[in-house]
Amino acid sequence: MSEKQILVVGRQRGAVSTRALKELLTPIGRTRVVTDTRNALGKTPYDFVVIECGATGRALSLLGDLKRRQTRAAVVVVKRDASWKDARRLLLAGAMDVITDPSATIAGVNNLAASLRGLSRGGARPRQA
Repeated sequence: MSEKQILVVGRQRGAVSTRALKELLTPIGRTRVVTDTRNALGKTPYDFVVIECGATGRALSLLGDLKRRQTRAAVVVVKRDASWKDARRLLLAGAMDVITDPSATIAGVNNLAASLRGLSRGGARPRQA
């Protein structure tokens, strides 16, 4: 089995939460962290993309870019204080899961790890529109 390729789109380079995500994901696969996806998308066929965002609009925009360029990547959105309306919009746009910011709670870290482990075992993929 080949090593999984993971892209983490962080809110801010060097942020504690972004570094924590990278540490969490490195055992699952090769992890690359970026804050700007313009040069990251399309170069590597990622298995997973983790979008860490504050604004739902930014995540929706990134999901649109991914849909156009990398349809095979499973996307998990990590968002502080995600309302059910935001989560629904993100899921309808193609996210496989929406998780409350894992840096905020131990449960959040466990949820993100469980979600990616499930996806790495061949969990559901987004439907094609």
